[in-house]
Amino acid sequence: MARSISTNMGIGRGNFRKAFLSVLLHSRIEKDAPKKALKELGNECAYCGISGETEHLQYDHLWPESKGGVEVLGNLVPCCPTCNSTRRDSPWEMFMKTSPRVKKNRNRRQIVGQIKKLQEYMKRHDRNQPKSIEQVLTAKEKKLRENFNLLLAALSDSAEAAAGIEKKASLQFREPEKLFYNMVKIAKKYAR
Repeated sequence: MARSISTNMGIGRGNFRKAFLSVLLHSRIEKDAPKKALKELGNECAYCGISGETEHLQYDHLWPESKGGVEVLGNLVPCCPTCNSTRRDSPWEMFMKTSPRVKKNRNRRQIVGQIKKLQEYMKRHDRNQPKSIEQVLTAKEKKLRENFNLLLAALSDSAEAAAGIEKKASLQFREPEKLFYNMVKIAKKYAR
C-alpha cells in the first residue's frame, strides 16, 4: 500500500529535522574522540566483540543524538556495521542482552562484563546520564531550531497547496500556495 502524501512529507520533515539537529550538535564534537575511544576500548566492536582486524569498524553513539548524545569520549564506541545498523536508537544495554549477534559472539558472563565496562567508560567521561536536547542546546540554537521547524512546516504545507493537493486537516498557514511562490521568490533573490 502506498504512503499518503502527508505521510511522505512528514517523513521528509523528520529527516530534515534530524539533519539540522546534527548541524547544531556538530560544534560539540571532540575531533579526536574516535581515536581515543578505540584506544580506550580496544580494536573491537563494543557490542559483539568482532575484531577490527576482521571487520572495518564504525562508531556508534551510546546515547543517540535524539537523547542529547554527541560525538564525544564516553558516548562514542567502536562497533561493527551490523551492530550499528541493527541497534539503531534502542538502548545499548538492552541491545547487548537481546541481540542474536552479540549472543553468538559473547557468552552471558562476557556480555555482563562488557556492559559493566561500557558503563564505567561512560561514567569516567561524565556521560552516564542522557541529557535532553533542551539541556544540550543554547537558547540561540533552540530559537534556530524552532525557526527551522516553522520553515519546514511552511514549505511542506505550501508545496502541497502549490501542487494542488488539498489537505483534510486545516493548514497551518494562510494562503499556502501564495506562501510557496513567495518563498521561491526569496530563494531566487539570494541564490548565486
